[in-house]
Amino acid sequence: MGSGGSKVYNGESAGSCSGLKSSSSENENPKVFTLLGTGGVGKSTVLKQMIRTNGFSDEDKNVCRVELGKNVRILVEEWIMFVTEHRVGKETRPNVLRDLHPQVYERIEQFQRFKALDVDMLLKERKIFLEVSNDLWKHPSLQHLQEDFISTTSHKSAVAAEVLSTISFMSSDNFERISKEDYVPSDEDMVQLRTQTSELFEKRFEYEKKAFILRDIGGQVQHQHAWMASLQDACAIIFIVSLDDFHIFDADGRNQLMKSQRLFKTLCSSVLLDETPIVLLFNKEDLFETNIRKYPLEIFKNKSSALRDSESPSDRSRRCKGYITEFFLKTLAKERVNQGNQNKNTCNNFYFTNALDVELTQSVVQRVVSIRIQQILEQSGL
Repeated sequence: MGSGGSKVYNGESAGSCSGLKSSSSENENPKVFTLLGTGGVGKSTVLKQMIRTNGFSDEDKNVCRVELGKNVRILVEEWIMFVTEHRVGKETRPNVLRDLHPQVYERIEQFQRFKALDVDMLLKERKIFLEVSNDLWKHPSLQHLQEDFISTTSHKSAVAAEVLSTISFMSSDNFERISKEDYVPSDEDMVQLRTQTSELFEKRFEYEKKAFILRDIGGQVQHQHAWMASLQDACAIIFIVSLDDFHIFDADGRNQLMKSQRLFKTLCSSVLLDETPIVLLFNKEDLFETNIRKYPLEIFKNKSSALRDSESPSDRSRRCKGYITEFFLKTLAKERVNQGNQNKNTCNNFYFTNALDVELTQSVVQRVVSIRIQQILEQSGL
């Protein structure tokens, strides 16, 4: 983000993250902080940034190596589909294989075999698989389509995160590194790689000698009974919203930001959680700052994102972020009123962040943890 620090709307800054460290103690009764949000908002990236403070394990890096191969396969599948069905002027051409360079056609034929391989076989044939993928992605006859491909893919919520995060690995320097047989993912690789999580994941940390758990529910948000049960022991919920979802739609034409708001509304309306504090983390501010200049904010009636007279682009961005934060805060307030619990489950803080900024992300999470732990100690009379 532009200022280089977190924005906290209680007048306090997030501070540093020097007090956080991993904890392996099983004798304590750790407080649970649960990360929740729709797919692709950055929950796993936030968690990985916290793990990064003490380094990733060899097992974590092996998983990353496997997931990177799977993501490259997704990227090339989408690339082939785009290349063979792209739009030329106003004419849609369903099949342009006959017009492709012979080497591209040959590589597409070779790639079809890799689509059906399981993960183990893909790893065994990793070298030739990456070679074929790289040739398809970088072939000179297709380079003029890459910009349109990236723009089109950014609106496809189903695969956008995996595809767009993998493109950076295909640059010349990175590709040479990841294609080596002895490739070991760096910490930056671990954070940069996007994957869809489908299982609950927990990591224990310690802050000022107090143990806590950061829990990522992952894809279980699709199954309300599962994630609601896992929230009941949480001392606080960190609900993550992707600001950049304002222009992203799923295959059925539903906006991702509106889907996030519906999940948030469900969370706020639950009587099981009316005593649990909720903190809003508005993520991907950097992408929002870029894309609000490219795409209109059309999801709110009577809220135009057009640049006003005498308004700078940064002022416009700040105004549009205000529309989004107000939308979520009003949702929370309305559900509390409906339950007759106006004073419960209030959102004392909300933050703007970019989960790829390690210092900022760690600072925000530490601030959330420190505030909540202090509240618990005060409530206990300690």
